[in-house]
Amino acid sequence: MNTIKLIAKRTLYFTIFLGIVFLVSKLCTVYDKGVNAEDFSGGLPPIMGLLNAELFVAFVFCATVGVYLIIVALLWHYHEIPLHEVKKTDPALVNVVFGLALCGILFDKAWFVLAMVIAFMPWQVIGEKFSAVLNRGYSGAPVPSQESSEVKPS
Repeated sequence: MNTIKLIAKRTLYFTIFLGIVFLVSKLCTVYDKGVNAEDFSGGLPPIMGLLNAELFVAFVFCATVGVYLIIVALLWHYHEIPLHEVKKTDPALVNVVFGLALCGILFDKAWFVLAMVIAFMPWQVIGEKFSAVLNRGYSGAPVPSQESSEVKPS
């Protein structure tokens, strides 16, 4: 049943696309149709027939705009990856991650990397470790760990 729905949905999208192409072709006009064949060494190129057709030009225009819209949508979904993660773990950082991810898309990818680091960082664990360091203090002496309590062979 899902296959039938998928085919119906794609057929509907294709029909809508063709309708938009037909509408745009009726609204546009190709002006320089009177190109002289004498201007070309081998006569009029065969592609000129397509370039003089409003339907073809409308198809190329709509396909180009469609590709750009798909790229913008994919970039937006790419931008949403750290936002969904940070909403689950720490809602207080949502605005910071949103701004950094947006700057990453618009300006420099380093901002997006910083947003990803902030989004996927285990802030609870880091806070506990930092609190333990502050509570223990710093004396300059090495802190005994579980590894140092083991007997080392010589």
